[in-house]
Amino acid sequence: MSLLFLAQLLFFVELIFLGIADLKYRVAAAVEIFFFGSVLVAILYQPQNLLQVGAVTLSVAYGAAILPGGFAMLLLWWPPTWPSLVVGYGVRKELLGKGDLFAIGGISALYSLDVAIAAILGTVLWARWWGNRYRNSGNGTTLIPLLPGMVIGVAVGMGFHLILKSYFWV
Repeated sequence: MSLLFLAQLLFFVELIFLGIADLKYRVAAAVEIFFFGSVLVAILYQPQNLLQVGAVTLSVAYGAAILPGGFAMLLLWWPPTWPSLVVGYGVRKELLGKGDLFAIGGISALYSLDVAIAAILGTVLWARWWGNRYRNSGNGTTLIPLLPGMVIGVAVGMGFHLILKSYFWV
């Protein structure tokens, strides 16, 4: 096993804990540390993907409203930034939280694009399931914890990625 794979597993375990915290407290404390740690690990263990990590960091900065919207047009040409740009747009429109942006940014920086897309799909399916289950809970509006869906999506994406890598040497 490579050190990168062990680091990815460690960060997946941290993502599980963040998902549990999001379920329990409706906030994922220190998700920024997850993002900066995953960027640091990606820089250290994947120096060939330095351009990808920089682009993902810029897309997270766009979503956190640090960079103007024109930078998003430039980042659209780089597919690994698409998941964080989608979530960043949701953050700028106040539909999603910044914790979700930092989580998908860390996933996009550390894992491959297929895992990040699986995380987005897991988040969407989780939000639909959560909304259908708790729609009539009383006050009409519910906060949907999205990080558990990202955890499920990352687990499925990593599983498919490992199966493809071990059987087809992709």
